[in-house]
Amino acid sequence: MKAWETKEWKAMRAGFLEGKSCSWCGSNEHLVMHNCNPPPSYNMLLRQVSSALLQKKIEAGEFVTNKEERLLCPECGSASLRHRTQKKPAYKCQNCRAEFDNPRFEIVDTGRLPREDWDRFWAKFGPEIKENVSAMQRALSADGLRLENYAALCRRCHMASRSGFILCPVCKKGYARQGREMCWACFKKTEKGMEIALQYEKEPLKHPWCGKEFMIEHRWIGLFSEPAVLCVEMCELGPDNCVEAKRRIEEPQTEK
Repeated sequence: MKAWETKEWKAMRAGFLEGKSCSWCGSNEHLVMHNCNPPPSYNMLLRQVSSALLQKKIEAGEFVTNKEERLLCPECGSASLRHRTQKKPAYKCQNCRAEFDNPRFEIVDTGRLPREDWDRFWAKFGPEIKENVSAMQRALSADGLRLENYAALCRRCHMASRSGFILCPVCKKGYARQGREMCWACFKKTEKGMEIALQYEKEPLKHPWCGKEFMIEHRWIGLFSEPAVLCVEMCELGPDNCVEAKRRIEEPQTEK
């Protein structure tokens, strides 16, 4: 049984939430205990512990990582090259736009083990890694149950936080992604936001053949104003399964 499923935890939760309001929006409804410092997941700990141990074994010479040859631009050193078969020179750098026939070669360490070495690493150290991760997770979970790690949030704010959002510092109603200064609703009211919203906000577009309505980003309205394109790209039926679209495409009517 999980700790938060016990009678003791439920009683403590009720006492913790009594008389409180959401620390984000101030709501008094549907409050939950929100862990402000949740422990990392088992899979995340597994990756961290196994990567750290593998790095030690590589440094000790017990395992050797794969090496591979990489093509580089002779002008800027970028590895973002495009190989052309129809045009000369044969290569073009996507970074500095230089064109050349002879790229620079470099041997780089991929940081990855050959498959057989990876299987050997896990066969030898897997049980130890998993045991250490389980012990770490138990310790972190026990530490995470301390009340000082929790805050009262309403369900709406709790779900927003778990999805990587914060309460909008401007309107205190909407939610903004972490690192953003405001939510989308507030951003749309700014001069730059109005310009961006004009391009990315969706508006209804009715198909002239079947009358079905689609929500299209404003920047693509010109493209999807062509009925055949709208039918092919947006309709789940497509022209092959729509009698009207098939008739219009195969036997286009001459406009009078």
